[in-house]
Amino acid sequence: MNPVLDKEIKFHGYTCVINQARYADGSLALQLVDKNFGDPVAMITTRIDGLEQDELAIKNWSENEGMYTTLLRAGVVRRAHRSVRSGFVTVPVTRLAKEVEDAGSDRD
Repeated sequence: MNPVLDKEIKFHGYTCVINQARYADGSLALQLVDKNFGDPVAMITTRIDGLEQDELAIKNWSENEGMYTTLLRAGVVRRAHRSVRSGFVTVPVTRLAKEVEDAGSDRD
């Protein structure tokens, strides 16, 4: 996984950075990792069928409760423009914030 941006995110007592990868279908996968040790803290995204290539489904339930708000306040994602049902939960669907998109394109 590669870092998304040089920004610290505080989540459930951890100081994290965001790494990125791709799911098998090519959609963006984001994960919080401990800044100091590189250990996985939480998977930010979940793969859901029917998303546009630039959309992210944020895992905001169970141990990830508060993830969407944390990312929004940190300027990592935009406001959710829709939500989808997945099992028993409603999943916010959003896109990376412009600043994050631009930072990612600088590394390409």
